Amino acid sequence: MPVNGRCPKNMGHRTLSKFTSLCISLLKKGTVGLRFPSAKTLMKMHATVAHNRHHIHQLYRGSSLMFKRLLCHLVFMIFLLVNVAFSQKVQAEELLQFVTTEYPPYTTTNMPNGGVITAIATEAFKRSGYNINVTILPWARALREGTEGRVDGIVAIWHSKEREQWFIYSNPIAPNQIGFYKRVDSSISYKKLSDLKPYTIGTVRGYANPPAFDEAKLNVVDAVDDETNLRKLGAKRLDLVLIDKGVAQYLIDLN
Repeated sequence: MPVNGRCPKNMGHRTLSKFTSLCISLLKKGTVGLRFPSAKTLMKMHATVAHNRHHIHQLYRGSSLMFKRLLCHLVFMIFLLVNVAFSQKVQAEELLQFVTTEYPPYTTTNMPNGGVITAIATEAFKRSGYNINVTILPWARALREGTEGRVDGIVAIWHSKEREQWFIYSNPIAPNQIGFYKRVDSSISYKKLSDLKPYTIGTVRGYANPPAFDEAKLNVVDAVDDETNLRKLGAKRLDLVLIDKGVAQYLIDLN
């Protein structure tokens, strides 16, 4: 099928028809409806263009200026869409490395799918075209891995102004309630945080605690995790523990 009534001498109708069909296929599959063809289809297009590159060059030399422009645009689209398809495939197969800590029932190795928040984060990334691997570490180490850029991100991390220099936060996934736990035989009570200055309070190393708590300058002792603090509370080595209510309830029920 000659274009604009002009067909190069060495360009057979069969080859030109084949390339024209290729261009029509590209337009139908790649630009109409805003849906990209599959990587397999694009590779076939790429192979056809590569196989017929000599004839395409002849077609280019023997055609009008308008068709030369169209031909260049179509060939460019083929290679562009092949690159897009491969980038999408790499994105889908890329495994992102995340860290978190034992913070059950939100993040833990002792529950299906790694806990509630881990399951939500994993599914959210999956729907965005990524797979993630979540490793449980002591919190201070997990935070260090994130701030030093050794991992792609942290699952279930409290927001603080200081941490904005290292992390970009998603919207909050779930609310949590932080408070004090004491032994059942303890008579400790308070109206304001400064009333707690005589007592030893267990916190976890690296946690971002409520600003009002930090500003009160209370007597705190850090531990590696929340479970350690609860055990120390039971052994009367601490007077209070600052802890998430859901985490505390889970750990108490577990033990």
